Amino acid sequence: PPINSSSVHRRTHSTGAAGPRQLPWHPREPATRRASWLHSRYRRATPQPSCNSSRHRRDTRIKKTDRATMPFGKSKAPIVDPDEWYGKSLGETFGNRHFQLQLVAMMGLHAALYYYFKGNPKSAFHANPNKMGHYVPFLIAFQFMAVYGTYIWLTDTDFHSIDATWGYHPGAETILFSMLAIQSYDTPISLCIPELRQITFVLHHAVVLSLSILSLRYRAFYYYAVYFLGVIELSSPFLAVVDAARDYPKIADKYPITNEICRVMFAIVFYIVRIFGWFPVSYCFWRDALYLLFNSDAAMHQMPKWVPAFWLFTHGFLTCLQVWWGYLILKAVYAMATGDEEARKNEAKNA
Repeated sequence: PPINSSSVHRRTHSTGAAGPRQLPWHPREPATRRASWLHSRYRRATPQPSCNSSRHRRDTRIKKTDRATMPFGKSKAPIVDPDEWYGKSLGETFGNRHFQLQLVAMMGLHAALYYYFKGNPKSAFHANPNKMGHYVPFLIAFQFMAVYGTYIWLTDTDFHSIDATWGYHPGAETILFSMLAIQSYDTPISLCIPELRQITFVLHHAVVLSLSILSLRYRAFYYYAVYFLGVIELSSPFLAVVDAARDYPKIADKYPITNEICRVMFAIVFYIVRIFGWFPVSYCFWRDALYLLFNSDAAMHQMPKWVPAFWLFTHGFLTCLQVWWGYLILKAVYAMATGDEEARKNEAKNA
């Protein structure tokens, strides 16, 4: 039953008279008192009504307790109860309307373009309509995520005040659902289309898909999701044009200047967001994830320890991919600068 502070008394040492007792802990604090020092400043003297539900309440509001003490990187302003789960079930995740609509729209656009180009023998894409059907929804989706993520990262002042690990932001959740839809579409497509069936790309899609699910499952690392799933995609629209010109030489022949501009812009933006920007944000992410992994008093909100360990492992894998792709881009830039046409014909696909 809920505690009634007016009916609870204590004896004072000076007079022995009874008086109202001040609760020494937050009413919802777990018996283990894990991470109690983290939320001591947010304790409440007024008792909260008890909840009989066996499922923990999911709060999606931005609260003062979500505010970070640092504008960038690790913050120590926690959500009150370190054992309360704030994430989404798999049913809530895959039943989300945004996810479902975007996934259906991408698949529908792919199918429409496939049948259009397949039925049009005069089209430059008639020989391989599946790939162009993939490029267009890919380009539209990543353009949205890149612009929206960059807008949040650079202009939303409230965003940089949320807790870097457990803070909530509606824009970050939108980006996560958008990436979930993209990878749910892109992973099977990459397996079905022989030209897209490359081991690095398939692994990349599978890893990002799993990371999106886990982030939504435990409502964790929304802050970093905006950068790693949004901002870095600024290079993807240029990549889509470059890949289309490479796979369909008629496009490159018809629009040579556009092709060269997109190649240069892709290399520049890639290094800005995926190399020079990637490592400072990664340093803060690793510091926060390692704190969860190796500190027994860290607030975990029912997230098992293997989750931050998995995040660190996969982030290391993705970091190695960025470095490898950056090396390939440097080779392509050198071939373009020296006019090495043979090297340009044999260059590998970049990220």
